[in-house]
Amino acid sequence: MLRYPTDAQGRLKNPTPSQRISYWLLPEGAQFGVLQSLIDNLAAYNGGPSFEPHVTVYCGPMDPQQSPATLVQQNLEGLGPLVLRSKGLEFTTQFTKSCYIQFDPDEKLQLLCERLRSASGISGDYSLDPHMSLLYGRLDHDARAEIRTSVDIPAQVRLATLWVVLTPALVTRAEDVKNWRLVYVMELDL
Repeated sequence: MLRYPTDAQGRLKNPTPSQRISYWLLPEGAQFGVLQSLIDNLAAYNGGPSFEPHVTVYCGPMDPQQSPATLVQQNLEGLGPLVLRSKGLEFTTQFTKSCYIQFDPDEKLQLLCERLRSASGISGDYSLDPHMSLLYGRLDHDARAEIRTSVDIPAQVRLATLWVVLTPALVTRAEDVKNWRLVYVMELDL
């Protein structure tokens, strides 16, 4: 993923109103590799884009006067890794949730979402739904049935890295995924 340029204070250079700032939690180590391979294989087999395994904590408009790095550092200091329990494999017709792992609600994750929403300065309408997409695209009934019987999902996922990513406001096609830009990375205290 390409980096998005920032100024000397860490603010984004020339973000557009059609972009959103997203805060993602990514799995650690070996689990990241296993989930990345699963996403890549599903994408190749079903004609979808490849992307990093992540759980979106918050996504909303970005105040161009804020530094995402500073915002994250001030609101996540001392936060250790989060462990989310899987509820199961789910499917929808939404492009970015065509196949995903649904997680149980988590109090620590909800608190993090609220902190980021409050600190962002521009309130968005994001509603936390803890999940990790495994495929972006369109699936028919047979493809869903095949995936359901052939994909093993972990009982829990340990999230240990936070990425701040600039994305289009709407992600409805593979080209939108190619326009994601990494802004900042922070390892959670272990």
